[in-house]
Amino acid sequence: MQEQSLRQARAQYDDLLTLQREQLVAVQDQTIAFDIRLDATDKLDARDGIAQQFGVAPQISTLEQMVLPKDESLLGGEIAALLGASKGFSFARNSNPPMILFVFGRKRVLPVNINSMSIKETEFSADLNPLRAIVSVNLTVIEGKNVPYRYSKAMVEAMSVLNLSNAADAANVVLPG
Repeated sequence: MQEQSLRQARAQYDDLLTLQREQLVAVQDQTIAFDIRLDATDKLDARDGIAQQFGVAPQISTLEQMVLPKDESLLGGEIAALLGASKGFSFARNSNPPMILFVFGRKRVLPVNINSMSIKETEFSADLNPLRAIVSVNLTVIEGKNVPYRYSKAMVEAMSVLNLSNAADAANVVLPG
């Protein structure tokens, strides 16, 4: 069987609805990627004791803890043991990553998993505590019938409807041939 180009395959259909029914479309998970810039300069100027002692290390540590399931941390293992859980600390990765609620303003509240996190410490104190760092984060949105996802999806749809007010402006744009 000879392979066809996408244009040739679509040319077989006179009716767009038939073409739509025949197409197989795979939609990737929604991902969000961003950089966080941490800087202890303002807190150092304000003589903040924690910033003077540790720089931005506490903020970096908090972000690192979001990647590990609670029962895999040293403290989480101790708390589980105190509560009578039989499973203690383990160096093995849990197959279920922790779910994080990503809140980015009032319109985006999404349950996510952290796919990757890269930390680049760029400036240090005399005792080598990080004073500045860039943290690159990549998240996958956990879609489904959960309340945070449905709320954010409704907000996206509402914003899209608001964009229709710009449709008249788009009709006045001339596209180059």
